[in-house]
Amino acid sequence: MLVAVVYYANQHFTSKVITRDGRLWFYDGMAIANQNVQPTLKHVGFIHNQPDLHTCEESHGQACAAIYARIGV
Repeated sequence: MLVAVVYYANQHFTSKVITRDGRLWFYDGMAIANQNVQPTLKHVGFIHNQPDLHTCEESHGQACAAIYARIGV
């Protein structure tokens, strides 16, 4: 099952995380480097409504990795 897509743009990585219920969350890794910004997940929709995960509108990044996990046995 696809659980995350990692994007690269502007000299840093961002990602979209997909929860079991199909919600799609945006995470900007730059928040970790900046002590004044709290790292958060921002809800950006549902996986079923996303026509394309090759690009990330929030960061203008291009997909560079897809993370899969075996969920439930």
